[in-house]
Amino acid sequence: MKKSNLRNIIRESIQELMNEQAVPQCDGTEIPRCTQNQYQCYQQIDNSPSQSFQIRMDNLIECDPNGCNKMWYRHTNLETKLHNKLDLTQGDYIDQICRGSNPLWSAQIYNKMKWLEDNIQPLCAVGQPPVDPSACV
Repeated sequence: MKKSNLRNIIRESIQELMNEQAVPQCDGTEIPRCTQNQYQCYQQIDNSPSQSFQIRMDNLIECDPNGCNKMWYRHTNLETKLHNKLDLTQGDYIDQICRGSNPLWSAQIYNKMKWLEDNIQPLCAVGQPPVDPSACV
């Protein structure tokens, strides 16, 4: 057996043991039951993504003739990243995001995905707006 396979088996076993011993579970309301990253994840989930992300998406709509299609592609890509990290048969979606191996990254991906879900329809409902070259510097 390769060392990398053995390491992965050991990591998975340790993670399973830690999950079994983690009683009571972290629910985002009390720091003593959560790691700092888990607690921050629960605080950040359902917030807007960064301002720079929102500006990039707005510029995509204003400056790219295929901006709406690219936003849908971006949404699908983020959704795939998130779903690959989660086991959706194991309970609440938000709990899995915040209890995973990288909760802050997962929260950022989730927030971007939700923002796109909420904003693609209003921005692209009437079709791709005409590109204004003066707005695209």
